Amino acid sequence: MKRAAFNLLARCAVAAIAASFAIQVQAQSLREQLVGTWKLVKWTFDVNGTERPTPFGPNPMGRLIYSSDGYMCAALMQPERARFASKDWRGGTAEEKVAAFDTYTGYCGPYVVNEEEHYVVHTLEAAAYPNWSGSLQKRFLELKDGNLTMKTPLILIDGNPTVGVLVWEKVTSQ
Repeated sequence: MKRAAFNLLARCAVAAIAASFAIQVQAQSLREQLVGTWKLVKWTFDVNGTERPTPFGPNPMGRLIYSSDGYMCAALMQPERARFASKDWRGGTAEEKVAAFDTYTGYCGPYVVNEEEHYVVHTLEAAAYPNWSGSLQKRFLELKDGNLTMKTPLILIDGNPTVGVLVWEKVTSQ
């Protein structure tokens, strides 16, 4: 009898701890859920309702890092980028430099999350695209099934109003 009561009590305790953990996970703010490192899964452009690939190809590479102290960094690139013929870090022909710029983008700076409207604003302190340095970049967020989907407001790409759609998955410890 005592053993059955003990087993029942132990099961109740485990259930209570599990329920408490589930409530804590659900109670995390959007900002808390963003903190960590994310791996790019998919990146497409939405041009007038038509999904188009990015110039980085069908399998672009990227990382997105949100720190708990309010800073972020994003780096995206085309896989297997052409290397410069020169070993000089500042070397490279004009054509090689154009190709390098066209196959990589990145930016970093502080971020602020709007919990109610599900968006983040990145204040860019540095950016590969010079026109973005010092700018505010808004991204609409959706967290679902362990993935983070980010959408840009309309931006001009190749003369077309475009929404960038990026899907990320959280990186776990290695």
